[in-house]
Amino acid sequence: MSLSPRVVAGLCALGAGAAALAGPSVEVEAVWVEQEINLGECGGLSEHTSVDLYLAFDSHPGNTIAVTSDDKTGLTIMGGAFHHDETGANGPRPDGWYKVFPCAEWDSYLTIGGTTPFFTPEYPPLDEMDWGTVIAAEWLPNPGDPIEVEMDALKFGDSRFYVQIARLTGTPGTTSIAGTLGVVFFPFPGAPSMPVEATVEVMNCAPCWGSADLDGSGIVGSGDLAVVLASWGPCAGCVADFNGDGVVDSEDLAYLLAFWEK
Repeated sequence: MSLSPRVVAGLCALGAGAAALAGPSVEVEAVWVEQEINLGECGGLSEHTSVDLYLAFDSHPGNTIAVTSDDKTGLTIMGGAFHHDETGANGPRPDGWYKVFPCAEWDSYLTIGGTTPFFTPEYPPLDEMDWGTVIAAEWLPNPGDPIEVEMDALKFGDSRFYVQIARLTGTPGTTSIAGTLGVVFFPFPGAPSMPVEATVEVMNCAPCWGSADLDGSGIVGSGDLAVVLASWGPCAGCVADFNGDGVVDSEDLAYLLAFWEK
């Protein structure tokens, strides 16, 4: 999957005048970070689950990043729906907004490193109250908006470069959010004349939803067992590490089998 030619051309324009040569290839991975909903303020969300989706780069990705999720293989939710607060929006709200509308903090939205993104005209504007079951959008920062690139080994478990691209909150019954994203970026240092394009597979965060549907198929079966076996052994941050102890072993296998659908 890749971004539309119009978006790629626009990104090249944003990067014009910088270094002409791209650096070495940069690996990109999707990483989920579960959020703790403040039920003291938002008791109505007690059965909801909120997770932030990040892109992890093995070197600095630069300051111009764009993401696409199409209506066929893009980010798909199963078993529930994308939760939207009535005071939320398609991007994060301005500073101070959550002090007035605290529950909007767990509204589902798209972002590029904390910015309110620009959505390209190739897709109709998202309706913040109903994204349907598949996110169909292309989003990138507005020109001049600085994006936040995080490095926090305590938070993420390694020293890679992280950029948040979404906060997704699932309603009760959600079992999976997974799909394929197209990512375009200009590696640091500088911006090359041509961007780097990557296809990123977003695996389901099964422990986030209290299920073991690792492959996003909607059921727990042989495909999920294959993921567990392929990850067997030391595997910090792996989706198959259900108990988060840094190792995929018999305890994780037992968790999988507890959700097995015959």
